This record gives sequence, structure tokens and C-alpha cells, in this order.
Amino acid sequence: MAFQITKQSSRLKKAIGTAVATTLALAIAATTATPVQAQSAKISAPQSRVSVAVGRGKLITLPGPIEDIFIAEDAIADVQVRSTRQIYIFGKKGGQTSFYATNRAGKVVYSAEVSVGAEISSIDQMLALAMPEAKITVSSNNNFVLLTGTIANPDDAEE
Repeated sequence: MAFQITKQSSRLKKAIGTAVATTLALAIAATTATPVQAQSAKISAPQSRVSVAVGRGKLITLPGPIEDIFIAEDAIADVQVRSTRQIYIFGKKGGQTSFYATNRAGKVVYSAEVSVGAEISSIDQMLALAMPEAKITVSSNNNFVLLTGTIANPDDAEE
């Protein structure tokens, strides 16, 4: 009888040892990442800035052929593809959005932060006529117009 208990004890120890070894092997395999699993996602921030007025558009020639386009907020700006290397971006309402164009392999060919604001060219022209000596820069963002620069005399500031 003592032999039989020892034999069962030996089998039990062997079974436990096998179970522990299998569990350890599975745990090691689960925590060892393959190179594909170890790669993190690549985040691509917009590389260019495009400013366009509401109701206006710009033709952009891309550095390579594109397969797919994405605009984050199509209520602010829209895109039309003219060819695989040219797009039109046009402003719909004030704001900012992101634009991405990718090639067939999914690589980003072109990306831009698109700012849509008020039409400012007429303001720039009026200021140049009213104050020819002034050096004023007109810029627009989200339907706000910002004037920066220098004027010839303080009275011009009231104009």
C-alpha cells in the first residue's frame, strides 16, 4: 500500500509539474510581443496651413498621387478632387478643420490645417487707399478680422 501511495503521489507531482510548466510557457508566450504587436500607431499632425475665405476656394497641387481624402468637418470646408494630384478646398463657414490625402498604400501625401474666415481682401484694399503710409496686415480666423501693424499718426487709428 505504501508503494501505491508513493506511485500516486509521483503521478500527482508529475501532473502538477506539467501543468505549471505549461502555464509558465503560455504566460511567457502571451507577454512576448511580436514586432508587429510592438509597433505603436503613427499619429500624423497636419503639415501645412491653408486659409480660405467663406465662399472662396483654393486649388492645391499635391506632391504625389492620391487615392483617398478626408476632411474632419465638412460643414466648415469642402474638398473636390480635380485629379490625382490636384484638389480644390473651399470655405463654407468660419472655423478650422483638418484635411488629409493619402496614396494607395495609405501613406499621407498631404495634410493641412484649414482655416476658414471672412473675406479680407477688400478690407486690405480699403485700408491701403485710406492710409497709404500705414503698414497694416489684415488676417482672418473664425469670422474675426485682426488688424496689426503701424500707422503714420494716432488720428489714423480712429479711421
